[in-house]
Amino acid sequence: VSSIDLSNLYFELQNNQNKLKIAKDITKKDLELYKAGVIPKREYQTSFLTSEEMGLKVNQLESTFKSFGVDPKNPKGQYGFR
Repeated sequence: VSSIDLSNLYFELQNNQNKLKIAKDITKKDLELYKAGVIPKREYQTSFLTSEEMGLKVNQLESTFKSFGVDPKNPKGQYGFR
């Protein structure tokens, strides 16, 4: 695997981590709105499902890095690729 491929994969990981953070924030807010009776349960469930799917994608990407021997949390470290 080339360094360019790993760089692209790392960019994808960072992008998905940011999306996950936003999805979790939305899920938290939707839960509060649902409990307050402002939105239907289905809307909360949709945001929760989106958050869970994004979490799975992040885990998958992190596992891919680990399979290459790269720590996804410290790619510039001793066993990094940059």
